[in-house]
Amino acid sequence: MLNKNLKIGIVYCARQSPGGNNIIDGLLDFVKLNGGKLIGFINGTKGLLEGKYMEIKEDNYKWFRNQGGYHMLGRSADKLRFSVD
Repeated sequence: MLNKNLKIGIVYCARQSPGGNNIIDGLLDFVKLNGGKLIGFINGTKGLLEGKYMEIKEDNYKWFRNQGGYHMLGRSADKLRFSVD
């Protein structure tokens, strides 16, 4: 059993692709089995940088299951770059 305070965040910053919502499905199953929360950032990196997010639960995800794409959270085409010194 993992730490109940575990938080997993998901942000989409790419082109549309089939199976995007299936990533959420797998993470949601993991969180249900192990405890914690699944957080989705709304509209990609814009939501990440502005702190706009939602907790993803079975009741708000069920309409997107097996629908493909990134329709639940939205996405951005931005690229995040980090320099490691």
